Amino acid sequence: DIYRATPDIVWINGPNVLFGVYGQAYSGNTFVAGLHWKYGGTTTFQEGIQQTVDSLVIGQEYTISFYQCVSYQCAMDTSGHWDLFMDTTFIGSSEISYTGIPCDDPQLKWEFRTLNFTATDTVHTIKFLPVSTNFPITKSSMGIDYISMNIEGLGTGSEPAVSSLITIFPNPVSNYLTIDFEHEIKNAFVSIYDNSGKLFFGKSLEQGTNLKLDMSPFDSGIYFLQVTSDSINYHHRIMKL
Repeated sequence: DIYRATPDIVWINGPNVLFGVYGQAYSGNTFVAGLHWKYGGTTTFQEGIQQTVDSLVIGQEYTISFYQCVSYQCAMDTSGHWDLFMDTTFIGSSEISYTGIPCDDPQLKWEFRTLNFTATDTVHTIKFLPVSTNFPITKSSMGIDYISMNIEGLGTGSEPAVSSLITIFPNPVSNYLTIDFEHEIKNAFVSIYDNSGKLFFGKSLEQGTNLKLDMSPFDSGIYFLQVTSDSINYHHRIMKL
């Protein structure tokens, strides 16, 4: 039997420091941590979360972005990921996260992840289930934080298409990457992560219409550009040559 149990709300001092059930959230003060384990040899627990979303456009592709970590509890697996479902349809698995951090260390290793799905109805229930890499031999606790869902190529809410709001070039890039904003943007933060979620660049932009980034020191590969402000939460994939 599989039981969809209730996950923990975790913060820097709880809810259970003795067993390593605590840690620093990626954003704000709390995050969700869910267990995946087999109890008594027969009962499987997956402490997941779900949210029903409406006003979707049938046939439209959506991107769900989030940060994950191995919320390492004592005597547990040090790797895992999240499985994503649209209603009962499996969408995909996030890239596995690993940690070597002791279970008594509150500074967790948060990594950026994205998964895409195409709406087949105007209302769907999006579900996240934690997965232990070595299940059922071991169990793991996975943390998740700062979840957002955007239409591919759109900002948050009713923002216009990013193609009319933000221009990024060249892509692929060898040296300098230019970010042009159609309108002046204020109080934004621009960051670049690699495929494992490691932060390579972060810069606050109080106001302006463009930003030029020197990517020549970056190794060749795939990176993710993130632009966030009060009105934008935008992710874009970049190829460094």
